[in-house]
Amino acid sequence: MILDEPTNGLELTQIRHMRDLIRELAEHATVIVSTHILQEVQAVGAGSDPACRWLVVDSRVDALADEGGLLVSVDGEASDVLAELGAVESLDDQGGLRRYRLGLPLTAAPQVAGKTGGQRLWRWTACSRNADAIWKQCLPT
Repeated sequence: MILDEPTNGLELTQIRHMRDLIRELAEHATVIVSTHILQEVQAVGAGSDPACRWLVVDSRVDALADEGGLLVSVDGEASDVLAELGAVESLDDQGGLRRYRLGLPLTAAPQVAGKTGGQRLWRWTACSRNADAIWKQCLPT
């Protein structure tokens, strides 16, 4: 269930009832509460009930999506040369291309373009997550 500002415009007794309802729902279902009032999050007991898994996120969506780092795709082995620029965090093959995840900002892309060890650079992009990936990260493993 997704609730956006669930106590906005309510009277005090209605606010108490809404908080109780949120706590009750959270025992049996996933409840997402969007609010800018931290007091509301604290009032429903976020983080105080070990039976419930609470996640409090105070961030913009674009900041959540930004993983940091740079994805580089080349047509062959370039890990040794790319390692000279910074941390090569991961490597995989995708469609005949070697994909490297570098711990570098997108602004480092021109430096990477010159350091591919003679391999053809096919693509570079900023590492990012879609909403589904962000949600999966929040779920228990």
